[in-house]
Amino acid sequence: MSIKKPPPQLEERFTAPPNWTTGTFTRHGRCVHFGGVVPANTPPKATVICLPGLSEFSEKYYEIAREMLARGMAFYVIDWVFQGRSMRHHKNPHKRHSHGFKEDIADLHMMISEHTPSELRTKPLIMLAHSMGGHIGLRYLHHYPDTFKAAAFSAPMIGILGLKPFPAPVARSITTFMRRFASSLYGPGTGDWGVGTRAFPGKDGFSSDPVRGAVHNAWCLHDKALQVGNITWRWLHEARRSCRLLRRKSYLSAIKTPCIVASAGHDLLVDNDEISRAVELMPHATLLKFPKAYHEILMERDEIRGTFFEAFDQLILENI
Repeated sequence: MSIKKPPPQLEERFTAPPNWTTGTFTRHGRCVHFGGVVPANTPPKATVICLPGLSEFSEKYYEIAREMLARGMAFYVIDWVFQGRSMRHHKNPHKRHSHGFKEDIADLHMMISEHTPSELRTKPLIMLAHSMGGHIGLRYLHHYPDTFKAAAFSAPMIGILGLKPFPAPVARSITTFMRRFASSLYGPGTGDWGVGTRAFPGKDGFSSDPVRGAVHNAWCLHDKALQVGNITWRWLHEARRSCRLLRRKSYLSAIKTPCIVASAGHDLLVDNDEISRAVELMPHATLLKFPKAYHEILMERDEIRGTFFEAFDQLILENI
């Protein structure tokens, strides 16, 4: 399948690496898009499975795909349903809806087990996950403990910072009520995609790097199919319920995959206290704190993401 020409204003490192391929599959009526690339001249020593965050898309991870190829590894990334080039909300493609996080886990498992090239499934699998993708990834490790050799998480969504001020019973009552009576409506203060959410790259709370921070909007302006608005009440309801499940001591302590887990000191979206607590409960997890980073650690300045990927390389060295 062909891909569209990248925005001309982006540097080459943010464009599709040579031989990038894409595919789709359907599971229970859910059409899922994914992309990937394999080293051209040598068998890969491992395969990195990338799990993006809320509203993200495969194209945003081309730089990391190129970096994984340079390490001799294959790279595959999934577009979650309701974002990227996967299936969208039937009435408004901007709405970031949800059918429940267990459906995302099932989509991911089908991509890995049936749509990743068979020769790659014999290689060690490494998870690289950000934010909401980290949440889904942690739950995947709980359900399928033998699939991945190791996992690296950037600001995983274990708790939602916007819900933190509300007592748990209050948050539960509000989201349950709205899920029942206004499931597909946007959550409070949200709406369709607009350039204003990331209008000031390097100063908008996502990344302090003005170049990497501009990549998200550059792609959305280039291709309207990638634009995603904000969350619906159903997404918020499902996320709250799933976070509650994930935070259980017995659930986290059962995740025995070797992991590195990074938190951003200036994170405005996920709860760093819950990240720290989770790492204490996971028997083979190491916490990396980046006091100067914003939420998108993988899109941060070189000195921040460089330290993250040094730990990533060490994780792989120790586990494959």
